[in-house]
Amino acid sequence: MEKMIEIEKSGRIYLQLYSQLKGKIEKGKLKGKLTPVRKFAAELGISPSTVARAYDELERNGYVTKKEGSGVYVKFQKKKSIYLEDHMESEVFRYGYFNPEFEIDFASATPNETVLPMESLKRAINFVLDRDRESAFLYEDPQGYFYLRKTISERLKKEENINIDIKNIQIVSGAQQGIDMVSEAFLYPNDVVVVEDPTYRGAKDTFKKNGCKIIEISMQSDGFSVKEFEKILKRKK
Repeated sequence: MEKMIEIEKSGRIYLQLYSQLKGKIEKGKLKGKLTPVRKFAAELGISPSTVARAYDELERNGYVTKKEGSGVYVKFQKKKSIYLEDHMESEVFRYGYFNPEFEIDFASATPNETVLPMESLKRAINFVLDRDRESAFLYEDPQGYFYLRKTISERLKKEENINIDIKNIQIVSGAQQGIDMVSEAFLYPNDVVVVEDPTYRGAKDTFKKNGCKIIEISMQSDGFSVKEFEKILKRKK
């Protein structure tokens, strides 16, 4: 199996190994029993603990199963759907390793690391630390950083002709938090929510958690079906 794996002896090696093994499993190139930890580590020239950690990550995300006294076996089902929210505690999604030879994994909801503007980000971080010093690590206003909200307000007014007060802007950590907040504020049990099909699973889970009834509306080449939506509006409040 070592001939299929290329490891750069830098960074998080176990994540490189995990990513490549995961790709081989998903493509059906790796089946049955995996090479024992110590043997595989010797073949790759890395520590056994690194291989063991990669195997642990595969098991945590449903790609392999460990059988006591027997070994580690591939159990991945190709039809199995994997969603980011099912693996929020997994380090691989927080520190994803991207290998260009593999397809982009939409389950991780993260961009290809090779396109991230690292130099610009470093300059921005250093600027903030130099400007705000220790206060950069303190809790911010629950609505979000004031000057960020001020900038958003000014840009919306200038570029989109949308007048919105700073106090009416809420900064969220991501789409899921925004959906959760809007749902808690506006939705009640038995409300009807219309969603596109396909749509983001996290949104549907939030609506279901609030006791809402979900109706899916098919997507067409130019967006969702307006005719279907009209029919739903005539039937449902």
